Amino acid sequence: MRRFCALVSLLLTIFLQAQAAQEILNAHFKHSGGEKAWNQLNSVYMKGTVQIGLSDEIPIEIYQKRPYYKKIIFVENGKTRLSEGFDGKNAFTFSESLNKNVKIPNYSPDAFETDYFNYEKKGFSVKKKADALIDDTPVYHLELMKNTQRVQLYFSKKDYSLIQEENENEVIIYREDKIFKGLKFSTEIETLPKNGAAYVLRIKDVIPNLAMPDKTFQF
Repeated sequence: MRRFCALVSLLLTIFLQAQAAQEILNAHFKHSGGEKAWNQLNSVYMKGTVQIGLSDEIPIEIYQKRPYYKKIIFVENGKTRLSEGFDGKNAFTFSESLNKNVKIPNYSPDAFETDYFNYEKKGFSVKKKADALIDDTPVYHLELMKNTQRVQLYFSKKDYSLIQEENENEVIIYREDKIFKGLKFSTEIETLPKNGAAYVLRIKDVIPNLAMPDKTFQF
């Protein structure tokens, strides 16, 4: 009987944690433009600068399109240089030594959507953990799970905006949220890899659902 009661208590706790986490995610998407608008987002263009370590800021342009298409280019002295691109089958980057774009072997493309949007369809589960403080900001702490993968998500208690994300490889800090065509985007994103140099992406403009013909992703 005790084992049965303990099992029921455990299952109830798991259910309540998942329900609380879902409510926080619902509020996050409601305050950032609405789930319908995010579902209708098929492409996004971003323009800004990136600063790696203590180096100078470099102008950057980012093109992304469902489901995995990507193009990231640096703009230096009026010339563009491919940092990373994916055409749906192969990934590319610019080779300084060969002076041309070359394929990236063993590349795993990033999904257009964030993992916690429609997470159940992607095989994830989520639970609420103890509330926390990040830089004196009260936050909700959620854990996104799939097999052995764990991602920690921290949402502001004030407006449900995502302010920090942690995985086994890096910590990502989100700042300066702004609205572009009804959708809220962070315009300063600091990435702190556990191995490698930190970098900060500062976004000056975002164009949701920009038309991107196939040639956009030809490398």
